[in-house]
Parts: sequence; C-alpha cells; structure tokens
Amino acid sequence: MPPPPELWTIHADGEVLLRLSRHGVGHETPITIPELFRESVSRFGTYPALISKSCENWEILNFNQYYEACRKAARALIKPPQLGLKRFHGVGILGFNSAEWSIASVGAILAGGISVGIYATNSAEACQYVIAGAKVNILLVENPTTRPRHQSHPSQAPAIGQTQMFCPLLRSSDSEISSDSG
Repeated sequence: MPPPPELWTIHADGEVLLRLSRHGVGHETPITIPELFRESVSRFGTYPALISKSCENWEILNFNQYYEACRKAARALIKPPQLGLKRFHGVGILGFNSAEWSIASVGAILAGGISVGIYATNSAEACQYVIAGAKVNILLVENPTTRPRHQSHPSQAPAIGQTQMFCPLLRSSDSEISSDSG
C-alpha cells in the first residue's frame, strides 16, 4: 500500500494533500492550469491576452488565439515523429522573454510536461545542471546561437531527446515541424 500523500513532493508525478478550508479562498474546488486557461478563454475569448512588440509592430493575441497557439505547441511537443514529449518530463526553454517563450511554456503544460525556463545568460554548466535536474527530454532554444551553450562539454551534457528552435516550432503547421536529434 503506497504511503498517504504529504503536503509537498519533489517528484513530478507525486501526489500532495490539498489543504481545503470551509471559508475563504481555501474552500474553492481546486482546478488545474489547463482548466483555468479554458475557463479564461470562455470568459474573455476576444479580449487581449498576450501583447508583444516585434521590431516596431505590436502583436496582440486574444484569449482564443493564445489558447489555439498553445494547443498547437502542445500537439507539436507530444507527436512522436516530431518531438515526443514524455509525460512528467521537462521541456527546457532557453531564450529571452517573448510571446513564443510564453506559448511554448503553456504548451508544455498542456502537453503533460513541465515547463523549465532556462536563463539565456546561464553558463554551459548551469544549463546542463538545470537540464539534468528537470529531466528535460526536449529543449527549445530561441535561435541557432543559443543552441551550443548547453552543448559546450558534450561528454558531460545530459541526454536530450530533441533540440528545436521555438519560433519555427510555433509558426509552422503540424506537418512542417522538424527537429534535430540531441
């Protein structure tokens, strides 16, 4: 018989005991991030959700568009011929803040993975430490110059299933997604 759940866990697939109360915020029924996102989409569908500036142009995604972009990223992450995310494994996202970074992060969660942000300014050793510790099996990088940072010491580098630039991943159709074996 497995031990009863505790108040915290260090395991991605671990269970925790939820502390519920009779009054206040603690009495609300717990929901998952995907459930909260879908609820927000149904309430605020055409309202702006994500605004970013590309060069001199502002790009605005409403909740419906943002949700569809995140679902598209999730599909790309779980399709075995493309990337094949393993459940409860990490999707490392190495790059600076952008709309694509946010979409990739939520897409990882929708796909059943764990979003693992990696600072673009990290040393190669710090990148390798985060990648190994979070069981990253897919690494999304901002551009080709970001990619080598986690590979500077190949003999010490953790095994990554796939490395992919996240901008093309999010902008391509499902059938156009390509990846590099890591």
